[in-house]
Amino acid sequence: ALPICNIYIKPRSIPVQKMQTYLQWVFVYVQLLSTALAASSQQQAVVDAKGSLEPAARQQMMRRAAAQGDIDDEIPASFSLYRFSVDAVRGEGIYAEIAELVLYNYLKQKLVVTPGAKGSVVESAVIVDEDDQEVTEGWTPEYALDGDSSTKLSLHQGMKVEITVRDGVQLGSFGFITSPADPEKDPVSFKFEGANSGDPFKTLFQVQNYETSQARERVIGPFGFSQAGDAKFPLPPEVDGFPEDAKPNGDGS
Repeated sequence: ALPICNIYIKPRSIPVQKMQTYLQWVFVYVQLLSTALAASSQQQAVVDAKGSLEPAARQQMMRRAAAQGDIDDEIPASFSLYRFSVDAVRGEGIYAEIAELVLYNYLKQKLVVTPGAKGSVVESAVIVDEDDQEVTEGWTPEYALDGDSSTKLSLHQGMKVEITVRDGVQLGSFGFITSPADPEKDPVSFKFEGANSGDPFKTLFQVQNYETSQARERVIGPFGFSQAGDAKFPLPPEVDGFPEDAKPNGDGS
C-alpha cells in the first residue's frame, strides 16, 4: 500500500477517477493550510503599546504598504530626537500655549509621552532656543507632556520642545491639544522635526496659517509626516478633520 496523507491506497483497487478526486482534496487541504499559516504570520506585525515594531515585522508592514502604492519601497530610519516649534499664533503675541503635545504610532494610536511613566516612549524633554541651546531657567516642557489638559505650556516663538525617544520608537504622526485658556495664543504656524544625535534636523511636517480650532482642550491633528529624508510616511486617515479621540476624554465630545 502507498501512504498518501495517511490514506492508504491499494494499487488497482481504486478507479482512476476516484484517485483524482482524492488528490484534488489533498491539494485543496494544502492550499488552506498554507493560507492559514500566512495569515497567522501577518498577525505578528503589530505595533506594541510603546509604539515599536520588531524590525522584521516593521519591514513586512512597510513593504505591504509600499506594494499598495501608499509609500515608497524604503524603510525610514527611526529618529532619536524630535522637535516641535511654533512660528505664529492666532493673535499678535509672541507666546504660544498648548495643553499637551500628542504623539501617535503608525496605527494612529496615541502614545504615552510623560517621561518616567509606564510605557512612555519619551525618555527626556527640554526646551531649546533659536541657537539650539537648552533653556534651563524659567521654561520647562513638563506641562506639555504630563497627560493633563488642564495644564499648559507657554512657549516663546523661536523656542522648541525637544524630546528624546527610547530606542526603536518610530512615530507616525503628531498633534497637540489646545490650552484651556486664551485662543489667541493657539499655534497656527508650526513645525515638527526629527534627527538622530549629531545629525541635522529634518522637517517632517510644517504648516503656515492653519485653521486651528478655537475650541478649548481640543486635539489638533493628527498630522502625518510627509517625509523623513527620502522615505515617505503613510498619512493617517482623518475623521471629520479630527481623530476619534478629539478630546482628551476620548468620546469626541
